[in-house]
Amino acid sequence: MTDRFDVPPRLGRVGVHRAPERSWWRWWMTVIVAAAACVVLVVGGLGALQLLRVGEVDTSIPVGPEPITDPAALPDGTTITVLDASGADAADPIAASLEGAGWPVAAVADASEQRATTTVYYQGDLEAAALGVAQVIGVSAVESTDQALSGSPITIIVGDGSGEPAPSASP
Repeated sequence: MTDRFDVPPRLGRVGVHRAPERSWWRWWMTVIVAAAACVVLVVGGLGALQLLRVGEVDTSIPVGPEPITDPAALPDGTTITVLDASGADAADPIAASLEGAGWPVAAVADASEQRATTTVYYQGDLEAAALGVAQVIGVSAVESTDQALSGSPITIIVGDGSGEPAPSASP
C-alpha cells in the first residue's frame, strides 16, 4: 500500500501562472552583479588613495643652509680655531685671511697629527657659519663633530694639501 510519502515529488515548477525558468538570465545577473562589485571596489580604492595621497612622493633634494658670508651674522661668542696639520705652517696665512675678512679667529696652533686634507669642523647648529668659512678659504670639506677639537665651536684643520687643491689664503 502506498501513501503520499511514497510518491516522488514533482520536478519543476508548479502552477499555470509561473513561466518557465530561463537559465541564461541567472548567469547574466551573476555577471552584472560581479562587474558592479568590481567597479565599486575600484572606484572606492582610487578614492581612498586620492584622500591619502599615497602616490605623492617628495623627490626634491634636501638643501642645506645658506652659507653665512658676513662674519657679523655669526651668533655671539662664536670663534674659530685654526690648527696646522700640514707641518709647513700653512695655518698662519689662512688665519690671517680670515681675520682680514672679519672672521673671529681665536687661536692658531699646531695639530696633534698631520693630515692630507683641510677640513672645517663645526659643533651644534653652526653649519651655515662653517660653510661660509669653507667658502672663504676655498675648501669643500665641512663636517659636524660632537667632539671638542679646540676651544672654539668652529675648527679648521689645515692639511698638507696632498689630498686636495691647496686652500686659498686670500678672501
